[in-house]
Amino acid sequence: MGKYSLINTCYFLCMAISAKMFSASFFSFFVFLLLSPDQIMERGKQIDGEREKGELANLEVKENQVSYDQADSILVEPWGGTGGSEWYYKMESPIKEILIAHGDCIESIMFRTVTEQGTTIDSPMFGGDRGRRDKVVIEATPLEYLRGIKGTFGRCGSYLVIKSLCFITTTKNYGPFGSKTGTPFSFVMKEGGAVVGFHGRSGAYLDAIGVYLQKLTPPTLSKEPEAKNIEPNEPVDEEIEIHNGNQVSYDQAKSILEEPWGGNTGGSEWNYKLKSPIKKY
Repeated sequence: MGKYSLINTCYFLCMAISAKMFSASFFSFFVFLLLSPDQIMERGKQIDGEREKGELANLEVKENQVSYDQADSILVEPWGGTGGSEWYYKMESPIKEILIAHGDCIESIMFRTVTEQGTTIDSPMFGGDRGRRDKVVIEATPLEYLRGIKGTFGRCGSYLVIKSLCFITTTKNYGPFGSKTGTPFSFVMKEGGAVVGFHGRSGAYLDAIGVYLQKLTPPTLSKEPEAKNIEPNEPVDEEIEIHNGNQVSYDQAKSILEEPWGGNTGGSEWNYKLKSPIKKY
């Protein structure tokens, strides 16, 4: 008797669920009939948008990446004076904040990076402990990265120091900070590279500043190695590369483009990329 009661209970439970599902479907169909054609089309667009958004969430965005392998970085000579002592700062992870103290000149500068685990690391402060303090916050780290700096250098009392600074990322310009007087300088990459470190001189002020550059790393794609067909008893020639110091590569696909100096409206644009060593100017 207990067996038949269990069967009856399951039967009525299934009937109830079916009725509930039918009533929900009938209600949805009834609401659908009350919608105007424009409302039906708008709802269709919303569904398509939600489906597309879900598909995009599953896609992996593959962009050129900034490498922090400092063994391959390029040092650009600093701008400014020769006072103070020399300093170097090479980033090991994306930069998140730049802290600047300034007045009539740049008093000091400090950098804050963030690791993959979300830990922030502060650099030493380069310069004196005075002036108004401002902070550059790079929100879209690591997709937003530094691609150059601009500024001026000149006299602050008897010292030749950095007077103003502006930081340029892939999305916006931050600054200028300080006093825009003195001799201007600019180093901004248009494509192919990023700023991965700074160096210069400092004492009571930020006397000088330069940058370290790094080429962007393209996204890695898995590719099957090509199999070489070697006939039996065929001699195999070993390829030996001779490296005599660092060599200049003329593979322009890996070149870094720096923005030009001068006017930007006159004349027509020109480009010349070396395919072999330059001999004469």
